[in-house]
Amino acid sequence: MMLTRKAMAGLAICLGLWGGAAWAAPEDDYKEGLLAQSKDDLQTAMTRFKRAAEAGHLLGMVALGTILDLAEENDAAIVWLLKAAEAGEPSGMERLGEMLIQGEGGKNREKEGLAWIEKGAGLKYPPAMVVLAKILLSGKSYAPVDTDRAMQLLQGAAEIGHVPAIKELVRIYRNGEAGVKADPAQAQAWEAKLPSAAETKTKAGTRKKGDKP
Repeated sequence: MMLTRKAMAGLAICLGLWGGAAWAAPEDDYKEGLLAQSKDDLQTAMTRFKRAAEAGHLLGMVALGTILDLAEENDAAIVWLLKAAEAGEPSGMERLGEMLIQGEGGKNREKEGLAWIEKGAGLKYPPAMVVLAKILLSGKSYAPVDTDRAMQLLQGAAEIGHVPAIKELVRIYRNGEAGVKADPAQAQAWEAKLPSAAETKTKAGTRKKGDKP
C-alpha cells in the first residue's frame, strides 16, 4: 500500500523520536541533566532527569525530586524521592527525610522523616550521617539529644572524607559545643585533614551513586 506524503512525514517524526529520545540510556540522560544543571539550565535539567527517572534511574529520581522541591512542587518531589528511597537509594532517603521534617510533606511527619534519615545514615551515606548528627546534637521533640552518637556519626562520615563532617568536627572541638569540651588538639588534627579530603573529592570527578545530587 502506498503511503501519502503526510503519512510518510508523520512516520519519519515518530521514527526520529523513537530512535533518539526513547533510545537514550538513562545514565546518559542523568549526566546530561547534571551538565544542564551546572549551567543553570533547569528546564533542560528537569527534562533529562525526568526521562532518566521514568526509566528507573535512582539518582535521576533524586535529582528530579530535588529540583521539584526547589520549585515548591512538594507533592511531586516527594513522589519521586519516595520511589528512590524505597528502592534503596540513600540520597533519596536523606532528601525525603529532610523534606518531611521541614513540614513539606504535611504536618506531623517528623518521625517518618527521621526514620528515612536514619536509614540513609545506616547505609553510611555521609550527608545523612551529618544531618542526623546535627539533629541529635541540638535535640528535637522527635529526637532527644544524644551527643555520643552524634559525634560517632560525624567521625564516621569524616573518616570517609566527607568535608562537611570534618568542618563540623573542627567547629565543635574548637568552640566546645553541644556538651563536648573544647579540644584544640582534636580541632587541629581534623582541620589538617581538610586539604586532602577536598583534593580527594575534586579528583573523584563525576559523581558516584550515593553522593548527594
